[in-house]
Amino acid sequence: MSVAEWNSTPPKPLWPSFERQVELPIGKTCFVEAGQGFPLVLVHGLMAYSFSWRKNIPALAQHFRVLALDLAGCGHSGVLRQGTYGVEAWSRQVEEFLDALGLSTVHLLATSAGGAVALDFASRCGDRVGKLALVSPPNPFSRRVVYLSKAYARTGLPTLLLNPLVARAPQLLPWVFRHRFYSDPARITPETIPGYLEGLRVEVTVPMLRQAICGWNPVVMASRLSRVRAPVL
Repeated sequence: MSVAEWNSTPPKPLWPSFERQVELPIGKTCFVEAGQGFPLVLVHGLMAYSFSWRKNIPALAQHFRVLALDLAGCGHSGVLRQGTYGVEAWSRQVEEFLDALGLSTVHLLATSAGGAVALDFASRCGDRVGKLALVSPPNPFSRRVVYLSKAYARTGLPTLLLNPLVARAPQLLPWVFRHRFYSDPARITPETIPGYLEGLRVEVTVPMLRQAICGWNPVVMASRLSRVRAPVL
């Protein structure tokens, strides 16, 4: 099922990223594809997956070959086969994904924590990135962000905290979307909450969140910015 068909077909079936997958060294990677032209790879943030681009893909597909992947441990993709979840592992996944599809150079569009992934990839593989667009990426120079990263690393985000939060996502997400993500709750379309819930699995999401959040180092991210040569928006 194409993204356009999914957007126009009630009731909503499973988000179609499960229909396309490639086996990478890092793990099974599911994705959706739409459009033709120069490849544009979409990288989502934490607690999300390619579903978060559902409203953007049809418009972007009018101009690009759009490829939206589910990062390891997210959405319909498999677990990480080795190492720990985080920016560096997901950056390698993007590299392996491009290799598997035979893509030498792409544009990258990334949001939230995906912005850190895209920046890491662009700092390592600059010749493979045409242009880079970041939507609300983490700010490694923010005092609040630096403080929180240290606090998370010290506490280790224990299972007793994360397990109940992820398990109660069906009750918590509606409040979060109404009060934190949307200024106008009327813009929350019917598929939004079920779609995001579809990408959560307690046994996978909890270790993914713990490792990714506790392992992120804003100092490392800041040190790599000077290596990015692609134009950045």
